[in-house]
Amino acid sequence: MYIYKLQRRTTTPHPSTLTPTEQPVTIQNEEISLTFDANGLVSTLTEKATNVTHTFRQEFFYYLGVMNGSQPSGAYVFRPEGKPIPIEKAQLEVVKFINDESLRDPITKEVVTRYITDIKNQDVFFTDANGRQMMRRQKNYNPSFKYVDTEPVAGNYYPVTNRVFLKDDNKQLTILTDRSQGASSVDGGLELMLHRRCFADDHWGVEEALDEPGDGSGLVVRGTHYVLFGDTKVD
Repeated sequence: MYIYKLQRRTTTPHPSTLTPTEQPVTIQNEEISLTFDANGLVSTLTEKATNVTHTFRQEFFYYLGVMNGSQPSGAYVFRPEGKPIPIEKAQLEVVKFINDESLRDPITKEVVTRYITDIKNQDVFFTDANGRQMMRRQKNYNPSFKYVDTEPVAGNYYPVTNRVFLKDDNKQLTILTDRSQGASSVDGGLELMLHRRCFADDHWGVEEALDEPGDGSGLVVRGTHYVLFGDTKVD
């Protein structure tokens, strides 16, 4: 679940009441306006300074992890099986609440979110390697060795300390994270790992599955993504 929080320069004297609706909903502050579709997912972003509306979607998926064979998905290894499965009725908090109660069936599931734009990034994106230096990444390519496409999803994931971005000549999308996460790129967008629960050991030393049941009701992952999106030519 995600909540979008728009920072305000002035306080609102009276709280607003949210009413369920099948129609698109818009929230705004002095700088930007966000429109949400009937599923509660963000669909467009408008910059008030330029009155330009951008395609901007957020989507939720989960991967089914490999659970058998010589290399399952686990604590050290992210190895999904097939394409991501969309989560159709996600609710929105960019404070995020992911409860692994829905992951309790003994099948490895690894939850991700995607921020999709119309940026033409040509499969190139940038991650911070150490909180200071930005590293250029390109899907299905490595400058140090000949890339072999044996793991098309995991092979394009990179560690993010606190920021990841993609851009073209006109626009840039930047995600600031509140903790280290894994990230990849999709056409015109970024994908970030939110939560993993694995039911098989990956044979890399932990000798147990990445399965933390907590008090039995499922662990809740809370966190924040700060999203910056707009014209690269505007300060």
